[in-house]
Amino acid sequence: MKRLLVFLMTLCMLTGLCSVGVYAEESLQGQEEGWVMEPSMVTKLIVRSASAVNGKIYVLGGKTNNNSTVVDSDIDIFDTKTQTWTSGAPMNTARANFATVTIGNYIYAISGEIYNSKRTNTMERYDTISNTWTMLEPLSIPRHGHRAVSVGSKIYVIGGYDSNSNYLNSVEIYDTETHTWSKGLPMPTARMLMGAVYVDGKIYVIGGVNKNEYFTKVEIFDLSSGTWSEGEPMPTKRGMCSSALVGNEIFVFGGNSNSTNVDVYDIKTNKWRQESSLNIARGFLDVVNTNGRIYAIGGDSNFTMESLKVNDSTSTEKRLFVLLNIGETVQLSITKNLSDNANFTWRSINESIATVDAHGRVIAVAEGDTEIYAENADGTFKEYISIKVVAGSADETRLATYLRQGEKIRLYLSDDPSTVTWRSMDESIATISETGQVTAIKNGLVIIQGELEGETYLFYVRVVSA
Repeated sequence: MKRLLVFLMTLCMLTGLCSVGVYAEESLQGQEEGWVMEPSMVTKLIVRSASAVNGKIYVLGGKTNNNSTVVDSDIDIFDTKTQTWTSGAPMNTARANFATVTIGNYIYAISGEIYNSKRTNTMERYDTISNTWTMLEPLSIPRHGHRAVSVGSKIYVIGGYDSNSNYLNSVEIYDTETHTWSKGLPMPTARMLMGAVYVDGKIYVIGGVNKNEYFTKVEIFDLSSGTWSEGEPMPTKRGMCSSALVGNEIFVFGGNSNSTNVDVYDIKTNKWRQESSLNIARGFLDVVNTNGRIYAIGGDSNFTMESLKVNDSTSTEKRLFVLLNIGETVQLSITKNLSDNANFTWRSINESIATVDAHGRVIAVAEGDTEIYAENADGTFKEYISIKVVAGSADETRLATYLRQGEKIRLYLSDDPSTVTWRSMDESIATISETGQVTAIKNGLVIIQGELEGETYLFYVRVVSA
């Protein structure tokens, strides 16, 4: 079953906004269930940190074992499409047990453990396009075992363990535009090696450890009110864990006993459930969510990686993206009446890539992938659509366009038109010939389907008034 552009075929391209592209991406793993082992890391290090940008996973730093006083600056880069590892430019500061966050094409490496088990307050930024590092303003407190989340153009650095053997509840906030630090409201509970994610104006801090105490606590910071509150405790006590956001759910992995079980927290219902168990027990791991899969990476005793298919409830082999240039805008809608959008909650899971306002209007900010979610108040309707933002011109890769009534356009799938079978799903809006020529008839949105060598391709055409 092909997944259409959800939202009741409601990708509404309003006059004056943009011609939206749809990009179909293949899944290499197919339709398997449960966790799948991926190619192991090239560099044999542990206690590393990972981030994902544009379908590539960047695994940074680390050390050879838990007792080692020598740390590393290497970067391993895993391409989720080709399933291959390559290397990137090493960090300026070798470090382990640190935090990374992604904003646009940049990865920020923050604080951490350095040589002889000391802590550093340094921070540096990696440009994934130019493969270069830039040193930035340091934190006020050197720490390791902390967590960090990005909120728009700001980075929140939370908790950890300092050079005086103190467990921290402090929060430091870095503004990537002004390159300045400020202090945030401390957490109620000092801890390190916990999970942390940002979603819907709130930062969720889950689990962690303080001395010999492992926590089930969920503490939630509301950015609008500037206050901390508590959520439903996690079923499993966890330290040395990591977390990832998938839609409205937070997946929490690993722990003090190198656990394989995975706890999942629903931020809407404040309830927990369990997900498929990992193949390999992992502590001190890191996790990323990219291209519809969660990747559990490394740990304190192995260099392996495994992944779990998430997000797409229809389990299709292709995922469809709205394709935008940086700076472009597109209007999404639940119904044909745009005023209905105000009755839904709209959210981008990565506002550094694309933002969405309360009426479903999306603005492309930086190159990368994100997802836009829409949900009604009682949770009976929840859908998402993927957004891919590209630098430069997206025109060469667009698989969707709009035409004025009477205009024609030729679609292309093969040098030999006889090998392609074309069909319009609504010939009252637009027709297509055997050679792929589309003729716009009347206003509306139509899907043009092309079949080539057993594969089905969908092209979206919006017809507007002449």
